[in-house]
Amino acid sequence: RSRVATSDDALALLAEAERLAHMGSWRWNVDAEVIELSTELYRIYGEDPDSPPQAFDHFTERVHPDDRDRVIATLRAAVASGEPYEHEYRVQRSDGTIRWVLSWGEALERVEGKGRVLGGFLQDVTDRHRAEERRQRAQSQLETHRQLLEGLVRGQALPDALASLCTDLEARFEGARCTVQLTDDDAGILRLAAAPSFAETFRTAIDDLPIVRGLCPCSTVAATGRAVVLEDLRTDLVMAPFFDVAEEAGVVSVWSLPLKDRDDEVIGTFAMYRNRPHVPGEEEVETLTAAANIAALAVERHRREEATLLATQTDLLTQLPNRVRFRALVAAALAEQQPHVTILFCGLDRFKWINDSMGHATGDRVLVEVAQRLQDTLGLLHPLSRFGSDEFTVLVHDPTPARVTSMVERLHSAFAEPFLVEGGEFFLTVSIGIAQSNGTVTDAEDLLRDADAAMQAAKQRGGARHLIFDQGMRERAVARLTLESELRRGLERAEFEMFFQPIMNLRTGTWIGVEALVRWRHPQRGIVGPDEFIDLAEETGLIIPLGQQILDMTIEQMAAWQADDIDVEVAMNISAVQLSDPLIGTHLANALAAHKVAASRLVLEITETAVMVEPEFAQMALQNIAALGVRLVIDDFGTGYSSIARLSELPVVGLKVDHRFTSGLGVQDSMESMVAAIIDLGHALDLTVVAEGVETPEALEILQRLGAEYAQGFHLARPAEAAELRVALQGPGPDVLDLASR
Repeated sequence: RSRVATSDDALALLAEAERLAHMGSWRWNVDAEVIELSTELYRIYGEDPDSPPQAFDHFTERVHPDDRDRVIATLRAAVASGEPYEHEYRVQRSDGTIRWVLSWGEALERVEGKGRVLGGFLQDVTDRHRAEERRQRAQSQLETHRQLLEGLVRGQALPDALASLCTDLEARFEGARCTVQLTDDDAGILRLAAAPSFAETFRTAIDDLPIVRGLCPCSTVAATGRAVVLEDLRTDLVMAPFFDVAEEAGVVSVWSLPLKDRDDEVIGTFAMYRNRPHVPGEEEVETLTAAANIAALAVERHRREEATLLATQTDLLTQLPNRVRFRALVAAALAEQQPHVTILFCGLDRFKWINDSMGHATGDRVLVEVAQRLQDTLGLLHPLSRFGSDEFTVLVHDPTPARVTSMVERLHSAFAEPFLVEGGEFFLTVSIGIAQSNGTVTDAEDLLRDADAAMQAAKQRGGARHLIFDQGMRERAVARLTLESELRRGLERAEFEMFFQPIMNLRTGTWIGVEALVRWRHPQRGIVGPDEFIDLAEETGLIIPLGQQILDMTIEQMAAWQADDIDVEVAMNISAVQLSDPLIGTHLANALAAHKVAASRLVLEITETAVMVEPEFAQMALQNIAALGVRLVIDDFGTGYSSIARLSELPVVGLKVDHRFTSGLGVQDSMESMVAAIIDLGHALDLTVVAEGVETPEALEILQRLGAEYAQGFHLARPAEAAELRVALQGPGPDVLDLASR
């Protein structure tokens, strides 16, 4: 009994050891074709341990069909040679489950060198194989992840990257077809991003699906953030609206799961369809979940890049597309070979004055309101951009002449209401240039340049109007750019000089002063008059440095005359742009002090229009200048829209009658009456009157008779360099005829 008990205990311990090691033993009598298995080995094969011994063929039938021939061949070779062996194969249990086993065997009894009894051990290594499979799947998923992200970095379109991911999954799972849909939160829909193996009919049916719970699996997933599995969608009434299209596509089952970003927000769905009833298995769940995570990462990365790109293409102030984005839109429209791509190039008239006089913060507020008005006028159909500081552009798709005319009229009308600026009202107008491709212009830059040229031409004709581009505008625009470049170089090289035109006292017949007039000694063109470059200098802001040079040269010449005991007053023009420069007073004071010139000997002339555009600001600026002792005169009087009440409040000492009035004296009787009225008005306001543009003896005689104090013009003397005027200014009085002949 002791020996039997000991033997039973040993067998029990062996059985327990085999169970813990997932290892069983076997013994095969080759001649009897009977195989004996240990209890654990029965379990590994999925057989009943209490069943009677089975024939060898019974257990070879449990070997997976793909491995069976190899296993039988290995056993037969061991029988023939008597040599030990080791191999792995799969066992397919009666319930369909698969187990991997590692088998060792050798001949226990030999007859004539051949094994007659074989035995060995068999271990269940399924867990190791599954771990290796998981490792390989993870490696494959990482490789797919890497390829997808590398593709995006190299510029691959997101739909193409997602389609590649779908194709990879379809190759892994027989009969599977995949789709990716992305959320459009603004529209509340799912937009199809990838469905590489579906026909267009099915793609159309699942595109732009509302994000609504219960509509279909993907809509529900997007709405709830939870996966949905339909083993057989033909039995689900929710899918009734899609039965026909699903049947046509051969779709029977679907598994859809959400794509989520780092904030756990749903950004899309990933779905796998089958042509038979199906529930995803463990491997499929693991693989598709990993794929969904990869897709979500790619989508989130793409959207971040899009947001970054959009930020670089958006004007921060108005939130409109900027010039980079607008240029791309125009290029895309031209690339599509649209027959009549049209650009409206809108430039605000006199906007620079707001920035210069009232500050950029006020200007920014006005620009935001301008953008809103234009957007409200155009709607969303035609892209609007802020192309430059005070320039806006519109892209018109498929325009007709009537539509373009209507749009332009509506854009002009958007400025009918005043803008509120610093508690007051300010009216703006807009100049609009129109350029059309007409199938001939294929480059976005060329079309934009043409529209800009038309806008500049509209401004040069007074603004508040629109013009259609023609070839002459391009030539003038090129000439304008060339002139601007030369003007900048001229400032750098100090190519500007001062000429002076004497001013006569009509009561005494003596020279009382001169007007300083700038000339440009152009290296190729010679002497260029101010009419050719002052307007451009004001438009480009170059008038500020140019004005500073003019001021310095004028006061320097005043100091030279003063050193030669030549007592002469000097008048010089100052533009509205210069007047808005907050440093103008400082520049004046510094220049006068540096050259030790009395401020009272300097007269600044400012045009009537410049003063009256914003009289409150002008009054403050002029008072600051007058406080230095500099005298002020209103230039070009009679050509603007002065308010007499406003004029009386300004610190000015005189009026200058514009040459357009004096040139008619002695020719038109009505002109004499008008000049008389201006002189009388000036005297009524206790202002002296200077008449410019005096070109005939008749005009001079009439001005003397009407009571004008001072006059200048070609009849009296032409502008000349300081050295040429030296003798005349030192004499007792002018010889009109001799001086005029110079």
